[in-house]
Amino acid sequence: MPMLEKLESSRGCFVCGNPELENPRSLGVVIFWDTDKKTTVIPIHPDNTWNGYPGVVHGGIIAAVMDDAMAWSVFKTSGKWGVTAKMSLRYRKAMKTGVEYTVKGKVTSITGKKVATESVIFDYEGNKIAESNALFILNPNVNGDEVE
Repeated sequence: MPMLEKLESSRGCFVCGNPELENPRSLGVVIFWDTDKKTTVIPIHPDNTWNGYPGVVHGGIIAAVMDDAMAWSVFKTSGKWGVTAKMSLRYRKAMKTGVEYTVKGKVTSITGKKVATESVIFDYEGNKIAESNALFILNPNVNGDEVE
């Protein structure tokens, strides 16, 4: 059984902010850190407010959730926040509303201020729905609450 640590939401964040307290438009996802695998874990259950087409999740929302999975892995691995410099994404299957998925993100390498990451979304059967790679740049001016 993995050891999952629930992470605090980032105030006002579109993906993980608290929609009842600071951002009513936030997706309100809850992010966990798997301390053994050094991986973020985000269980999601998209509803029709995430639609691009009826019953199908918008690709931009998929990208945003994957970006957050990788960003939090950067913070948990390095202890510093990074900003996304480059991101590539491959959509493998349509993500449907009303279905549960798991998003996972991890750091694959750190070289100076450059952090390479990857993220995958799985359906309940373990099929890959989307895969992403990103390059983050560690930024001392980002503290999690605001850019200084």
